[in-house]
Amino acid sequence: MAQNISKKISPYIGNDKILSEFLKKTSELNSGKSSVIIINGSKGMGKTRILNEMNSRAEQDNLVKVMCPVNQPTGNIALVDLAPFSTFGEIILNLRRNKKAAKIQLFQSISLTVLASLPIAGDFFYAGKEISKDLKEYKENLDTNKANQNFIDILSNISKKKNLVIFIDNFHFADTHSAELLGSIIKNLDKFNILFVITVDKSSHVRQLFNFKLIEYIKSQDVTYLELQKFNSDEIINAINDYFPDEPINQGIHAWFTSKTHGNPLAVYKYLEYFKSNNLPLANVTNHELESSIPSELTGLFLSNIMKLSESDRNLLSHCALIGYEFPLTLIAELMKTDLLTIIKQLRSIQNATGIIQSIGVRTTFGEKVTHYQFSQPLYAEQFINQLEYEEKKEIKIIITNLYKKLYDNTDNLDVKNQIMPYLLSNAQDTENNELIQNIMQTHHDEAVKNHSEITKDALKNFMENMRSTFNLELENEAGEGEGLSYIDQDSDDLVMDPFAFSGTSDVDSTLNFAETAETVFQSGPSLTWEELVELSLNPISEDTIKKIEHFCSITTSNNEKLKANLLLAKIFSATERYEKASRILSAMNYQVDRDTPNPIDILFLNTKAILEFRNNNINEAIKILQNEAAPLSLRLGPEYKLLTLSNIALVLREVDLKESNRYKDIVLKQAKVLKFEDFLQDFQKQLSIID
Repeated sequence: MAQNISKKISPYIGNDKILSEFLKKTSELNSGKSSVIIINGSKGMGKTRILNEMNSRAEQDNLVKVMCPVNQPTGNIALVDLAPFSTFGEIILNLRRNKKAAKIQLFQSISLTVLASLPIAGDFFYAGKEISKDLKEYKENLDTNKANQNFIDILSNISKKKNLVIFIDNFHFADTHSAELLGSIIKNLDKFNILFVITVDKSSHVRQLFNFKLIEYIKSQDVTYLELQKFNSDEIINAINDYFPDEPINQGIHAWFTSKTHGNPLAVYKYLEYFKSNNLPLANVTNHELESSIPSELTGLFLSNIMKLSESDRNLLSHCALIGYEFPLTLIAELMKTDLLTIIKQLRSIQNATGIIQSIGVRTTFGEKVTHYQFSQPLYAEQFINQLEYEEKKEIKIIITNLYKKLYDNTDNLDVKNQIMPYLLSNAQDTENNELIQNIMQTHHDEAVKNHSEITKDALKNFMENMRSTFNLELENEAGEGEGLSYIDQDSDDLVMDPFAFSGTSDVDSTLNFAETAETVFQSGPSLTWEELVELSLNPISEDTIKKIEHFCSITTSNNEKLKANLLLAKIFSATERYEKASRILSAMNYQVDRDTPNPIDILFLNTKAILEFRNNNINEAIKILQNEAAPLSLRLGPEYKLLTLSNIALVLREVDLKESNRYKDIVLKQAKVLKFEDFLQDFQKQLSIID
């Protein structure tokens, strides 16, 4: 359905300036000027849609274009580092399939040399093997720097013969090696005739260090940074008219759409689809129908589609979602203990009836060709996983782990083992099978040493650094490892000061760079946006501030925003010694922490709750919440949540165990210096001095 919607809504709506900038850069490319466009947008803002539109417009005889979407990995985001250079490997592979690029002399053999040098490379490596059965003759054990230079050389070689336009979607999911390579290309653009158009979600909390690197790239004079904007009221009207071109529209519907969607394009489209599929005429729909019959939030729309399915279909898709956003039919058939034809028939029926999933064709997976399906929106996969109880998720994950382990053990082909490994490790981590993780990692490390594969060793090192699961010793080791973090932007020190800015929702990205002054915010009236609310909270707190936050809680239609605003109030009341009010707010929230798939609000809630207990002199309870609950969960999110939790542990322990508190304090100080969070350091040291 998402694809049908994108055809009905003009890509120009809200994007005319971005499209104009792209056409300008394409024209400059013809004059020999290379450039990079980075387009930022959070979930639902239309990153893929605008990229597809640009791709369709880039039609010139002297131009070679290639599209490379980067998929979110199954399980821990650190898994992407087990596929070094995979994003740029996909680009080279897609160029090999491009008729214009394929005609360039020597490109075919040179590109195979590059692909063959990548030992842990997933799907694109196998696609490369299909092109040439003799790929092994090109095999060369390279170190990371040499491989990096090889990519630069081959892209430079092609672009000097044909102008290159490379589209990369969702680059925030790319591996670390690919991110480093992009930085090298930006610094050497004069060696290319190339235009990169890259979409990112800078507000995503999953890889904050990676996002800081993006901030560094954005500041380059050779990079054009653009923000996808929410629809304004006129653009919402245009979208409605685009979708219902021949129907008279009730004028009140415009205000309703603005209120419910906050201008998020995906939300606008999904509500339009809801009106269409439920035969609700926009000309005479009543206010009662709008308020009572239609889901109040986007998740409700997704759930309304889900609940139309039979219990059997919902169960099947919940299993599919636990495998990943994308899933192969063979694995689903084994998981459901049925035959392929039955699974194909059931999935095709779901696709035709709802559009929740879609076939994406045949892929080479674990050495065999198999049809893959994917969810049409990541939110669908999340909702199906949420339909399961914790015990169900864990049992299914154990079965999936065993299936991958069986595939892994049944092959002697090291390349196939390399492809299975990330999926096996991801599920082993989810089921806390640490022994299996250790054995697999040791096997592949020994193999890398044996074959002198420096890239593999680098990949394993990156992966292990991101997969640390113990809390004390490994954090201390991490605090002493400053190398590799020096690229973090000097201006990013404000980020950890407001953990609410990293909620992972689609509405908070602009909190990274506050453009308005406090005076402007105070003059904005009682109906604040979430961004204004966060900025307001960073200024000295007044009763007027509290009233505005309370008013925001009463009017926002987003449960997510309401949760964050209530936490903000509890934090303020706790800091101003109004402990009873803070306790009432936390109790009224009735919030349940998701220990299976933690999110930023879980960490913020636990830290707020612990500090309140501390201020109420319940020190043991505060330590228990921080060490036993918040700390393990914080390790699975960005560094700002880890620092927030560690600093609070250090402060609370000050009252009962000075030696242990100092140990945590040292870790916090080292980590904050490595991350260059200067404001956080000052605030933390100030809090320590107050207690001491």
